[in-house]
This record gives sequence, C-alpha cells and structure tokens, in this order.
Amino acid sequence: MLVEEDDALRRLDRTAIDTITEKKLALLPTLEGMKGRLGDAERPVLERIKQRALSNQLLLVHARDSLHGVLEIAMGGPRHGYTSDLPRPRRLSVRG
Repeated sequence: MLVEEDDALRRLDRTAIDTITEKKLALLPTLEGMKGRLGDAERPVLERIKQRALSNQLLLVHARDSLHGVLEIAMGGPRHGYTSDLPRPRRLSVRG
C-alpha cells in the first residue's frame, strides 16, 4: 500500500491518494490491535514500513509546498528565491 502511495504522490494523483488514505484508515484498527503482540522478529519489517511512510510523508509535504508556490506565481504573488531585490554580483579586479 505504501508503494502505491509513493507512486500516486509522484504522479500527483489526488484520487489515488484519497483512495489509499481511506485504505490506511480502515487498516488502523487492525494495527492498533497488534500493539504489544509484535516481537523482535518483526522489528526489521516495521522499520522498513516506518521508513517508507516517512518517505511518503516527505513527498506529500514537498508536493504541497510546490503546488502552493505554483499557485502563488500564477496569481501574481512573490516568487520566493527569484527576487530582483538581491544585489547584483560585482566584478573584483585582483590585478591591481
């Protein structure tokens, strides 16, 4: 499911992201019921799941921020990082 989510996030497929979110919410009670029943043998698998979930979270945050920036530019807002207020570089003569 997390691999599907990764793909949907990279494609910015809102419908797929919403569907996967619903699946994850439906799975939550089952996972909560497993608390305390998992041992050291499951630790590597749980760590991989955690890392994938964190990666997907970063993708989601990046997509949201990117879309926000595009909408700002499209609506005539400031282009952060592309301002003309920055001083222009000057040449420095080192020959004397």
